Amino acid sequence: MLAALVLTLLTDGWTGLKTLLSRLGRWRVGGRWYGVAFGLPIFVVMAAVVMATVNGAPAPTAAQLAEWPNLFVVFIFVTIFSGPLGENLGWRGYALERLQGKYTPLAATLILNVLGLLWHVPLFLVENIT
Repeated sequence: MLAALVLTLLTDGWTGLKTLLSRLGRWRVGGRWYGVAFGLPIFVVMAAVVMATVNGAPAPTAAQLAEWPNLFVVFIFVTIFSGPLGENLGWRGYALERLQGKYTPLAATLILNVLGLLWHVPLFLVENIT
């Protein structure tokens, strides 16, 4: 994300940076689908906890349940700075646009996917991230 912001500023100036950042706020689907996207993982985790408890796992304690609101803060932080939003601003916001200037959309997407795969290979090689 930081590289995309800096490179955009250097190559396209403040206007290009404003254009790149403005694309982050575009809502392409109805609000209901964003609710599904954020609510479904919460529902799945809650269902997993219920199923585990029903099958003999210890029920979460009150102290554990009190920590749930912190997960939302961590989720937002990770999503913006080290997760999908951070990466997509660089990959799709900066790189894909420039690749599509030289290649067909399909070729640009394939090139970007290979680059993304190579970028993530070290994560697959690390056995235990703690």
